[in-house]
Amino acid sequence: MQREIKTAADLRDLILEESRKHHPVCRDSYLGAVLLKPIDAIGCNWMIAPIGDDASEPCFQRLQPLLTELKSRYNIPEPQRGPKY
Repeated sequence: MQREIKTAADLRDLILEESRKHHPVCRDSYLGAVLLKPIDAIGCNWMIAPIGDDASEPCFQRLQPLLTELKSRYNIPEPQRGPKY
């Protein structure tokens, strides 16, 4: 399946929108940035920045089905590289 490209901001917005549906579990949770990473076994090139916040763990557990779906469908754009001199 061809992956669609979404910006990191667009993916974060989708995740935040879903987290609002799980209020109060996600009310006090912090969501890290969507970051570029090397492509993994399923072809995904992004991740949510780890924040090491135990209070956010129940929210991330609730969001796991969405994160799995998004990671299987979308990648974020690779940064543009300038010319080599």
